[in-house]
Amino acid sequence: MRKKIFFLILSIFFILSPGLVLAADNNSLALTITPPLMKLNLGPGESLATAIKVVNNNNYPVTVYAKAADFADDGTGKIKFLNNGNLPSTPANANTYLSQWISLSQDKLDLPPFQTGTFAFSIAVPTSSTPGGHYAAILIGTNPPEQAGKGAEIKVSSYLSSLILLRVSGDIQEIGAVREFTFAPRVYPGGTGAFRIRFANSGNVDLAPVGDIKVFDMFGRPKGDIPVNETSDQTGNILPASTRTWDNLKWSDDNFFLLNRYRAELSLSYGEQAKQTEFSTFFFWGVNWKWLIIVVGGLLLLLALLIIFVRFYVRSSVRSLEKQFKAAEAARKKTEKKKNISAAINSEEKKIIDLRKK
Repeated sequence: MRKKIFFLILSIFFILSPGLVLAADNNSLALTITPPLMKLNLGPGESLATAIKVVNNNNYPVTVYAKAADFADDGTGKIKFLNNGNLPSTPANANTYLSQWISLSQDKLDLPPFQTGTFAFSIAVPTSSTPGGHYAAILIGTNPPEQAGKGAEIKVSSYLSSLILLRVSGDIQEIGAVREFTFAPRVYPGGTGAFRIRFANSGNVDLAPVGDIKVFDMFGRPKGDIPVNETSDQTGNILPASTRTWDNLKWSDDNFFLLNRYRAELSLSYGEQAKQTEFSTFFFWGVNWKWLIIVVGGLLLLLALLIIFVRFYVRSSVRSLEKQFKAAEAARKKTEKKKNISAAINSEEKKIIDLRKK
């Protein structure tokens, strides 16, 4: 009985190792395919002969099958095969789809244990082909093509794939734009945050934008430089009429006393014919709530103590003034009383004197 195979899931963003390896456990097999990605440039009427290699990393023989299938972006960043990988041979398709231009020298290969086999193929571009990007994959699996694609949609996870990105010369349109540039969280409390970028390709060839994000504080001092889509293996491509998202571009500022307004400047360059650059700027606040709560709490406590002290001082002053007023009033009344008594005595003395005169 044929042993079950577990295959790598292929991403449209082509984040691939130098050779795709099919991992194995005790009940599965391991295969390697090289190259995983080919970027080619041809003109109408031109042709090219090339090959891919498949390595059987097992201690038993394996039979593998090959077929060419066109693919596109499904709108979510994943591969979808056109017409289940079986496009009919029509004049319209013959001028547009790369799979129609690929001729495999063989579609079946018997691999002895620990041996390498080769699938040779050629690409012949029609003279009436449409200019721009054309995309197909050489799919390697253990089921014959007529069985693998029968009655169900081809699953990328069921194959090893060597991707072919072909650019046909002519009216090449390299058009890209930054659709979104943000940072989360919008109010940065410290620790690690992440930038998010959405880049749309509305041209007719694949683009591989490369650049960076430079972060500055409110005084213009640099606070970080984050590379974007910088790869050394020709990966990170965006197909025409599709959008790619980078949402894990991490950045941090370890300043505990964080209270800042940051400026992030994005710069992405793309294009092979004419280098173009897209710019975008995003502002966000950085506030470390921990120390801010401590500072604000301390100020509030100081203000509360100040209010208590002022109230105590005012009340003490009022009580002191009341005591002074009462003491002054008592003294005034005492003085008036003495004056009244003295006046009464003087009046009586005058009366006594007058009687004596009579």
